[in-house]
Amino acid sequence: MEKELASILLMVMEEHDLQEINLCPMDALNALSKTRLRTDLTQIRKILKQDWKLENTSNSNRYEKFTLWENGSSNLPTTKGRYFTINKTFISGSF
Repeated sequence: MEKELASILLMVMEEHDLQEINLCPMDALNALSKTRLRTDLTQIRKILKQDWKLENTSNSNRYEKFTLWENGSSNLPTTKGRYFTINKTFISGSF
């Protein structure tokens, strides 16, 4: 599941020419639900906090949430939430 999430994040970063991406666990769950993998929020939080050693923001802030569409494209609407920031070099180096 980690590899699939990393692959999705890298695809979105390359499509929108980003060096980092902000992500709430629910965003990851929605993205992974479009694949053959089934997971839950607890497992996603474990990956982000324990495995990837990321910290989320302390308060709800505005960020650009990525949304995947059925045709494989994505967009970045602005929303509010407690998000994790994931760097492109982290994903490229880890996976």
